[in-house]
Parts: sequence; structure tokens; C-alpha cells
Amino acid sequence: RAFHVGAALTSQYASSLLLASAALHLRTGDPIVVEWSGEMASAGYLNLTAEWLARSGFALNRERSSITVVGHHGGESIPPVPGDWSSIGYLLLAAWRSGGAVANVDVEAAHPDRAMVQVLQDVGVSLNPSPEGVRVTGEARAGLRASGHECPDLLPTLAALASALPAPSALTDVSILRGKESDRVQGIVNLVEAAGGTVALRDDFAAIDPPRAIAKRLRLDAHGDHRMAMSAATLAILGGSELILQGAEHVAKSFPTFWDEIRKIGVEIEDVAP
Repeated sequence: RAFHVGAALTSQYASSLLLASAALHLRTGDPIVVEWSGEMASAGYLNLTAEWLARSGFALNRERSSITVVGHHGGESIPPVPGDWSSIGYLLLAAWRSGGAVANVDVEAAHPDRAMVQVLQDVGVSLNPSPEGVRVTGEARAGLRASGHECPDLLPTLAALASALPAPSALTDVSILRGKESDRVQGIVNLVEAAGGTVALRDDFAAIDPPRAIAKRLRLDAHGDHRMAMSAATLAILGGSELILQGAEHVAKSFPTFWDEIRKIGVEIEDVAP
């Protein structure tokens, strides 16, 4: 049995089919193949899925454009899964702004969005372990640079950070973001412009020129996209700004307790739909 999917826009379909293939293999005992066409976009996420299936006892055969689930030799338990770096990024920036700490962070986890660690270090900020968790300290001294090919889910978060930096930033390989839950390229433009900055788009490149200071009143629409909602909140935290956000409830897709976590640093939140 085999599943076939295009890979040029996202690795999410291949990752989902790989998980489904593992479940199907447990039911049938048959080898199940996931094949893809085109160069795999954001391959790190698929690699992460394959790694955790292997840790859970699945035997996989990997070829250039396919992964086959061929066996299972594990028990019933799944090993502890580390925190999700796609979500940790928002919290690290909130901790930086508030002087707080983020608990349960594995800074060595094999996750594409762990690129956040290097980005923060490159702009001049430090991550420091403490009994309470990871603290983020220091004053940013530079702009940032990141690639949508490597960590597309992180780019809206980094656009919020770029709006608070003292120098211009660059996001490359951004066209992959247009096929997400919303057009995140346009979402990034909206985010930065709401802050008072500008975005120059050219081909697959976005140059972000930050404002001198983030606007104290922000109005944004998440357009049904959980990551744009959380990035808007992150921008408001970085600027100490009031945010009127349409679509705040969409954080439930990947981080249902996001608003509860944000309240822990003293942010006042009203009228978040269930």
C-alpha cells in the first residue's frame, strides 16, 4: 500500500500520512509507503516525525523520496515528547520582555524551530537556564535573518521580534508561507505595518525595517490562523501595547492554553472566545 503526495509547499501532508501509515501498519501488519514528489519543503518537520516514530518502536526504511513503515517492535508506551518549539518561541519573547522564565524547554531538541535559539543569540540576547526554567536576558543589538525553507512556522514569530529590533531584518524563502492556514506573507506585512514598520517584498525575500518604537495601540486580524494570532500577541507584549485582535480563539488549534500562559506575566486579556 502506498500514499502519494506533493511536497513542494509543505511537509505537513507527508508527516500526517506517515503517522497514518504507522497506525495502519499496526492494524494490518503490511508495509505502508509514503512517497512524495518535488523537493520536500521544511523537511525538518518530517524528519522530526520520523524520529519520534522510530523512538516509539516503528521500523522505517528511508529512501530519497519515500519512507516505508515496515515493522513495529516497541511496547505500548510512547517516550516523553519535548516541548513544541513552534510554541516555545512566543513564550521566550514574552519572558524576555517580562523578566520571566519558560519551563520545560529542551534547548537541544531536534526541532526546526529551535532555530529561535540561534536567532536570539545572533541579535545579542542570551538564553540562561535557571531553577524556574530558561530566562532570556540582554539587549538586542542587531537585526535578524531567517529562512522559510528551514523553519517556516517560526517566521511570523520572528516578524514580531524583528519589529522590536534596532536594525533591519531579512526573511528569505518566504513564498512557502502563502499556502499556510492564511497567507502568512501578507500576515507578516500586516503585523509589521501595524507596529509602525515597513516590509519590502521582492521575489522570495522580505526586508523588514522596524519602527523606532512599536505602536502603543495595535489592531490585527488573525484571518483564522493560530500562528498569526499568537504572533500578534507577541508583538503587543514586546511593545507593551494594547492589542485588539480578531480571531484570538484560533490559538486553540496548536496551543489551547496560550492565553492562560500569557496571563502569568501580568497581561490583561478580555473577551477571548472559547
